[in-house]
Amino acid sequence: MTTFLNTLTPEQRTELRQKAVLSKDAKREANKHIRTDYADMQHWEELASKYGVRLPIRYYPSTDIKYVVRVAKKLGVDVKEYVSTTGCKSLKELAELNKGWSAAAMVGIFLEYTDEEMSK
Repeated sequence: MTTFLNTLTPEQRTELRQKAVLSKDAKREANKHIRTDYADMQHWEELASKYGVRLPIRYYPSTDIKYVVRVAKKLGVDVKEYVSTTGCKSLKELAELNKGWSAAAMVGIFLEYTDEEMSK
């Protein structure tokens, strides 16, 4: 049965909000080993804005490769071509080599590649 927000009681709304906060905190705690501070973050945010995409939440791990795939698809860039420039065989392999990185950094570096390729 689907529950819609307008049919929820105030208690149910409060309970759902608390669950959402706990879920977010659990994800952040599980990924606390992920590096979130990068000197290039501002540049990546500018590139994301330029291309009309969003960077993933900073504590999401690099192994969540779906974010790079989504951005590549939106921009019409071949992920295989990008991966070939890294010396890896797959995006998953690239992410595994950079386990301590965030998904935002992986997308940021992909955006740098894309920006360079589009400016040629």
